[in-house]
Amino acid sequence: MIDIGARRTEQLLPYGALVDEILHVIQRNREGAVQWIQRNGVTLASGTSVWSMIAADEEIAVNKTVTINPANAALGRATVGGQVAVFDTTCGASLMVLDGPTLTARRTAAVSSLAVRALRGDAGSALVVGSGVSARAHVECLAAQNGIRMFYLYGRNSGTVNRLAQFARGLGVECLVASDMAEVAGKVDVVVTATSSAAPVLSGTAWDRQLIVAVGAYQAAMAELSANIVQSAEAIVVDHLEAAQREAGDLIQAEVDWSRVRVLEDVLADPLPDHGGRHRIFKSVGHSLWDLAAARVARRRMGSAT
Repeated sequence: MIDIGARRTEQLLPYGALVDEILHVIQRNREGAVQWIQRNGVTLASGTSVWSMIAADEEIAVNKTVTINPANAALGRATVGGQVAVFDTTCGASLMVLDGPTLTARRTAAVSSLAVRALRGDAGSALVVGSGVSARAHVECLAAQNGIRMFYLYGRNSGTVNRLAQFARGLGVECLVASDMAEVAGKVDVVVTATSSAAPVLSGTAWDRQLIVAVGAYQAAMAELSANIVQSAEAIVVDHLEAAQREAGDLIQAEVDWSRVRVLEDVLADPLPDHGGRHRIFKSVGHSLWDLAAARVARRRMGSAT
C-alpha cells in the first residue's frame, strides 16, 4: 500500500476534478451502484472523537478514520487527524492511504462550490469565518471554481487569520481581515462558517440575501448558526438528508421543519425559484460518498502519473 502524505494528497485532488467526480458519484448513488454506511464514532475521555466512514463502488472501497479534538487548537496542535485507506473492490487489495484532513477539506470545499453554483451563482464576494485547513480550502476552491474575487476573513486567532489572508492574496484575489462580522454582512454574497465551535458563531438579523454555507459543526450537539438564522432562512439545503437529520446540530437545535429541507443533488437537477430576498442556508456535515469521489480522483491521477 502506498502511503501518501498531505502535500501529495493535495496535488492529487484538484478542485475541478473533485467537483466533476462528486457529480458522477451522486449519479451513481442514484442508480444504486454505490454502497455506504452512516458515519460511526466514539468520543473518548480525553475529548478526542474517533470516527469511521465507509463507501464503495464497483471499483474501489474507502475507509476514512478521522480523529477530532477541538481543544488542540489552544495548544497549537492540529484539531483534525486521520487517514483514508483505499482498497480494490474486486480483490480487496490495499491501494493507497491518503491524508485524511487534506482530503476532507478539499472534498468539503468542492461540495460547497457546487452549492454556491446552485444557490448563489452570481456570487463575487465571500466572508469566511475560521482560519484552519477547511477555511483555507474554501478560499482556494471558491476563487478557482466560482470566480469569487473578494474575500473577508474573520477568526479568533489573528496569527492564522493573517496567514490565511496572505495565502488568499497569493491566489490573486483581494482579501481583508474583518474585525466585526456585522460590518461586512452587507458587503458579501456568501458566508462560509468553517470552525470547530460547538456554540453559534453566526447570529443576529444582519444577513439578507446571502448564501450561508455552514460546514464546521458535525454533531447534533454542535451549531455554528443560531436558531433564528436557521428559522428565518428562505431555503435550507443539505449535502445528504439522512446524515443531516442525524448530525446537523445547526438544524436539529433550531427544531427545523425537515419537510422544507432540500438535498443538494435535487437542487442541482431542479433549481430553486429566483431569490426572494432572504438568506439561504447550505448545511454540510460530510459523507463517505464525497470521500469515495475524492479517492476515485486520486487513484485515476496516480495511474496517469505512472
